[in-house]
Amino acid sequence: MKQDFGWGPLGVWAKYMNSWGQYPSLTKFLTAAIVGFLGNLICQTVVEGDGAMNFFSSVLNTVLGWFGLGEDANLDWPRLGIFTLVFGLVVGLIPPIWYNFLNRLIPKRNLTGGFMRMLADQFFFQVLLNMLFGLAIKSLMAMEPTPPSEEDIWSVQTIGWAIWIPASLLILLLPTSLQLLCYDIVLLGWAVFLSSVNKE
Repeated sequence: MKQDFGWGPLGVWAKYMNSWGQYPSLTKFLTAAIVGFLGNLICQTVVEGDGAMNFFSSVLNTVLGWFGLGEDANLDWPRLGIFTLVFGLVVGLIPPIWYNFLNRLIPKRNLTGGFMRMLADQFFFQVLLNMLFGLAIKSLMAMEPTPPSEEDIWSVQTIGWAIWIPASLLILLLPTSLQLLCYDIVLLGWAVFLSSVNKE
């Protein structure tokens, strides 16, 4: 019999994990969109703003503003919305299709198979995904097709390799129950970085 933890932290986590089986695409999109929203919010308030206190006051003012009680949070709302939508679509929906294909293409469940999948992912797919992400963000912000510069692509890719290759190996060493949480934490840091790169 399943134990119901209600709406406490364990209950919310159990409902979230259950939604992966019931509504996988919607859950992937919403997870990535929420991570993208938080990443852009952290970027605008902590990285580009006055630090952690600005982040908390912006969140508080935003929530109070929904009820007409707070000050203007001084956020770039179009940037926040575009980043959230593109992150949800590009990061939440495209990679799962690729990983299913990659697992069928290289089905070996040993160290060699894992290494081959990681090489194909990092040196082929992630390059294309980062270019698509940069194109989508910059085009929507400028309201016209605007490809990312070669410098931006190379910067994002090299930092991506420095973060995601070790993170992927670390995540694989964790117990299965902690892998998704660890991935989402690394993804949040990646969202902050992508937001800072794609701010113009």
